[in-house]
Amino acid sequence: MKSNKTILLLSILVLTSCQRNQSTFPPKEFKYPKLFNSQILDSIQSTPFEAKRISEVFPIFIGKFKYQDSIDVNPLNIDSTQINNFIQNDLQNDWLDSLDINGLELLIDPNTSVPFSKSYNFGGSPRDYFPVYFVNSTNKDKVFYGKDGHVFGIQEAKEKRNQWHPIEVKGYDFCGNGRWAMIIHPQEFVVVLMQKYQGDYETEIRSRFKIGENIFVSKPYEGSIFKSQFSLPDSSYLLRTREHWNKDPSNWYFYGAHLKEYED
Repeated sequence: MKSNKTILLLSILVLTSCQRNQSTFPPKEFKYPKLFNSQILDSIQSTPFEAKRISEVFPIFIGKFKYQDSIDVNPLNIDSTQINNFIQNDLQNDWLDSLDINGLELLIDPNTSVPFSKSYNFGGSPRDYFPVYFVNSTNKDKVFYGKDGHVFGIQEAKEKRNQWHPIEVKGYDFCGNGRWAMIIHPQEFVVVLMQKYQGDYETEIRSRFKIGENIFVSKPYEGSIFKSQFSLPDSSYLLRTREHWNKDPSNWYFYGAHLKEYED
């Protein structure tokens, strides 16, 4: 009888030890998945973006996924059950404040072109995007923020003096509703699509995101733009409100990036 109790006690200790090890064991390694869009026929050719001025953008939020090998970015096929992880009301609460974004890893795949068009079903032509991933490779839940169907981010490029300046600006949004938070569990990641440009000026580009109160900046990647993309368009709402500026608006509109005209 005493021997049986000893065996039972040892079994409990081993099981407890295994459970403890499982909770702290690092998740399996994230690998870039293959992205495709079943909404767009292979015979349809997508094209990169061309811009002659700074572009207003709304980086596309595709969704949240568990580690996997391939993802269909067709908006009609996205798993709707992920909505259970959205927090759309009362974003300022103690429970949400207990989560953070520290540990989320920003990874980009600029050599991949993903065809996408929000208006494809209405005759819109697909354009080229590249994927951005926010990966939770930790063993704790993290939080991610966005609004409606987009996240807060832009691209910036290096001009001839090796200074970084934005080629995109936060899109004008007249409505303050629609902000949300999403729980990112361990071994899960968020997929975002960013516009892929072409132009006659080859340079380094990087992506810049504002997630909550934190700024993420990606590693540089090679790309091409037009030099005029460093300038604001004449019709920009930023120019129309310039008389109200009392300082460089970078932190609000460009997530910490600095307009080229402030360096000239």
